[in-house]
Amino acid sequence: MSNIAGKRLDVKRRNILYACVLLVYVLFNLSFILCHESWRDEAQAWLLARDLSIPELFEQMSYEGHPCLWHLLLMPLVRLGLPYISMNILSLLIMAAAAALLLWKAPLPLPVKILALFGCAFSYYYPVISRSYCLIPLFAFMMAHFYRTRREKPAWYGLSIALMVQTHVIMLGMAGAASLVWLAEAIAG
Repeated sequence: MSNIAGKRLDVKRRNILYACVLLVYVLFNLSFILCHESWRDEAQAWLLARDLSIPELFEQMSYEGHPCLWHLLLMPLVRLGLPYISMNILSLLIMAAAAALLLWKAPLPLPVKILALFGCAFSYYYPVISRSYCLIPLFAFMMAHFYRTRREKPAWYGLSIALMVQTHVIMLGMAGAASLVWLAEAIAG
């Protein structure tokens, strides 16, 4: 009986520690956001979301270098009249969700998780610079999380692959490879 109580206490301590790390991560990146000056391509995505209807946005995508998911995520922010910085906050929130998946679900030691979170990609490039790239870690972690249950719950794994396709053109290779491996496994039985 005391062994179960000890495990619950360990889980509770771990959750508190992970929540503290996540809070520090968010505050750390928020300090960068407050000093960040947007780049032209960040403003381009905001302006497309502001000025185009959804059918016009889909038509415009043939001229853009990114899929439409990021622009569709920005549209509600623009339509609600939120300030421009809300785009950066959205990037940070998406990366906070990815960080939470990394902390709570990844089978890695805590020091490795912390090093990953506070490396330059996770602590500046993805959360602060508001581009569709912030979606890549979230969907990659989702793919990894749902990989184990891909046979029992194929829709979740398939959805994570489909969402990865909507992050960046370069991720088509990863999504395609994951799909081919999944297909080969299905054929092999």
